[in-house]
Amino acid sequence: MASDRFVKLSEADIKSFSEEQEDVNTKKKTLYDSKLFKEFLTSEDERRELLEIPASELQQFAIKFVLGVRKKNDEEYEPSFLRGFLQSVDRFLRKNGCTFSLLNDKEFCELQEIFKKSKNNLKPLGKATSQIAPMRSQMKK
Repeated sequence: MASDRFVKLSEADIKSFSEEQEDVNTKKKTLYDSKLFKEFLTSEDERRELLEIPASELQQFAIKFVLGVRKKNDEEYEPSFLRGFLQSVDRFLRKNGCTFSLLNDKEFCELQEIFKKSKNNLKPLGKATSQIAPMRSQMKK
């Protein structure tokens, strides 16, 4: 009788439940931002799939992405949007089996340090509203 109390769940059942519970807007943002990051990788002549790039190389790509991405009208993104981009890429990686986090793991300490330093550069411009802020004020196009 005790065995009737527990439902047998497969990995597919668990994955399906997780996907059903995810917010529709979060799914869309993850898809859009991951696609944008993949476009950036292509622009850097990187042909490997995102999941195949080792953490050390991915960190360098993420740094270049954050420092170089622009809106379609060539304006800079606010730091909170940049953080959102990386959160989406991080979410995509974790959903697909990666065990590291772009935003939290020490493997990405250089990326995290650049965000801290660059935030100070954007304070005078009124753009340092997030812990992630690129050092664009010192860069020339």
